[in-house]
Amino acid sequence: MGGDQNFNYEDVSILVNQDKSRGFHKKIYSRKPELRRVVEMVKVKNGRILDAGCGGGLVTECLPEYYPKAKIYGCDISKTAINLANQYGTGKVSYKKMKKKFPYPSRYFDVCLCLDVLEHVPDVDFFLKEAKRVLKKDGVFFAAIPCEGQPFTLTWLFGRIGFLDNLTFKHVGHIHPEFTHDYVTLLLESNGFRILKKKYSERIPVQFLRYILFMLPKEILEFIIGKNKAENYYDKSLTTQGDGGKQDIIMHIRNLWIRLYSLTKFIDDIDAERFNRISLTAWKINLLAVKD
Repeated sequence: MGGDQNFNYEDVSILVNQDKSRGFHKKIYSRKPELRRVVEMVKVKNGRILDAGCGGGLVTECLPEYYPKAKIYGCDISKTAINLANQYGTGKVSYKKMKKKFPYPSRYFDVCLCLDVLEHVPDVDFFLKEAKRVLKKDGVFFAAIPCEGQPFTLTWLFGRIGFLDNLTFKHVGHIHPEFTHDYVTLLLESNGFRILKKKYSERIPVQFLRYILFMLPKEILEFIIGKNKAENYYDKSLTTQGDGGKQDIIMHIRNLWIRLYSLTKFIDDIDAERFNRISLTAWKINLLAVKD
């Protein structure tokens, strides 16, 4: 992921895959539309694939299953994320911590993935120039990008009325409210990429569920019991202790919300699979491009 000086990427919940059983990639595939878009749109048989901004390697660890003849790499600005990726990884991915520059030689990769990353990056132009630098001639670039300024999305509406307009920065570190479908498309083109395909996801119903089930509960808890105690709402370790563990009201609320969230998965799936070519109200754009 990228970084912003006001958001601490060493102090947030980083998604890692602790399941090393056979077939774990199928579980992630069913839960993560971004992985499904990669598998559908990025058609390579071998070579080197980089997941730039890989976080804790949740998606990265699945790539060897879908690209068995390719060499998989992951890099991230967060030392914590890379340590966790190495700790829980299968050993099939090579991870490196990055600073501003990508820690790889020029023209090294056949594919560069950028999944929910650009919205965190302060200097997007530099990031894209680095992605282009490490790609071989005709190398493939795939990006999944939330577009908070896209008209008729919830973030666009909240920004216009000045209500709840800071939640995506506060909770997930998004720093580009100006992103729209056209904006990020032109951004890639101006940095030397030629767009091949576009797909869209996360329309209004999904956005609404994200706010109701992910962000608003913590906001309410912070108001009632204070910020420090509300942080436990996101502490996964406290909710994986089994029924024998002592749980207070925070954990009961969190577990209830997680169950409700799982019930809404079918809405997310319908949105991602049936309407992926419709841009209206879509919060996220998936771009497949080639180094021009």
